[in-house]
Amino acid sequence: MYYFPYDEPLFRPPSEAHSLIFQITLGCSQNICTFCGMYKGKSFCMRPVDEVLAEIARVPEAHRPFVQRVFLADGDALVYPKNGLLAILEAFAAAFPGLSRIGAYASPASLTNKDEADLAQLRERKLRILYFGLESGDAATLASVNKGFAPAEMLAQCRKAQDAAIKLSVTAILGLAGRARSREHARASRGAPAARREDRAQPAAHVHLEAASLGAVFGALDGDQPEVVHARQAAVVLGAAAERRLELAPEVLAIGMPQEES
Repeated sequence: MYYFPYDEPLFRPPSEAHSLIFQITLGCSQNICTFCGMYKGKSFCMRPVDEVLAEIARVPEAHRPFVQRVFLADGDALVYPKNGLLAILEAFAAAFPGLSRIGAYASPASLTNKDEADLAQLRERKLRILYFGLESGDAATLASVNKGFAPAEMLAQCRKAQDAAIKLSVTAILGLAGRARSREHARASRGAPAARREDRAQPAAHVHLEAASLGAVFGALDGDQPEVVHARQAAVVLGAAAERRLELAPEVLAIGMPQEES
């Protein structure tokens, strides 16, 4: 059910399927990564607090007790200024008595701009999970896709969120390095979860947006520039690789499939 119009395209993680989505930002504040086409058609902006509060007010009173989870879109909602974000989170708590969790995407830049005390305040207001794109633990791979941060820098930000007791869902992208650095990318990415202590990586397969055909999937595996596709298509990519007998490194296959967040 839609209570208000969305600015399309709209994306969410698989585990936010039953969440009520509010777009507090439009687009992505970073939006320079060459592997991601999710928000290339949008100019980034932060919506005024009053607009978001007005959308909360549009949810019928009779429906509000059934809202248990909220997801903050678009691509980097954590970049929202702290005081405005606190006001929005407090409005959610007041409107939805059964609310148990709020989630959002987070970029390395947005985590850099919030200290541990800021994150702890947000967690107190039910921001309990952040979806973070590590993409790779390999510095060369990250540089090649213009991520803008080194692995160590991103892992330091992950630890900060973890120290504030916020849960992380971290994504590593299968095939991001192409064939040339497949092994280095997989080994470095597999080591990243240990560096983040108990958090676990969630590998996703990123292929061309038009990947309804296996040809586009094969192209991504052969090292063409990837776009973005739903994480659960990792199975399609791995199946296509097996069919073509591509020599993917064992470490890539060992990373596994994403799991639902509880």
